[in-house]
Amino acid sequence: MTDESGKPFDRRGLSDEMKSMLDQSETNYVGWNPEDMPQFVGTLSDIAEDCDCGGYGSHKILFVDLPNGAGVAVHVFHTTLRSQIEPKLKAGRLGIGDLIAISHLGTQESRVKGHNDMNMYRVVTRPQQPKTRYLPTGEVEYDNR
Repeated sequence: MTDESGKPFDRRGLSDEMKSMLDQSETNYVGWNPEDMPQFVGTLSDIAEDCDCGGYGSHKILFVDLPNGAGVAVHVFHTTLRSQIEPKLKAGRLGIGDLIAISHLGTQESRVKGHNDMNMYRVVTRPQQPKTRYLPTGEVEYDNR
């Protein structure tokens, strides 16, 4: 990353969290294709709400940092994937910084006549301890969401 003069951004004096944010801003999150990578595990780094891209209707996109430094963007539009992720988000059991593993388990014939086969998924999450932050008043704030 460079500054306006084209020189590399000076990271001296930045906290580890700020350095991590800069690293994340340079990550190219590639759309997840279960045919190429049927399962993965990583850290949830961001959530985009109400994406209406690709003609699948409004859905969330999960941006996940993989242990090897790569990033995947998971479009949460299949019903079986959405049914496992959205309740966890609404209940506060999945948030930024949490670990997430997703496996595509193949397809299953729909029980509804005339419907396409269903894509089957399994989602496992592990909440991480909230980070401690200090407000300008000196009060402690606990939050990693």
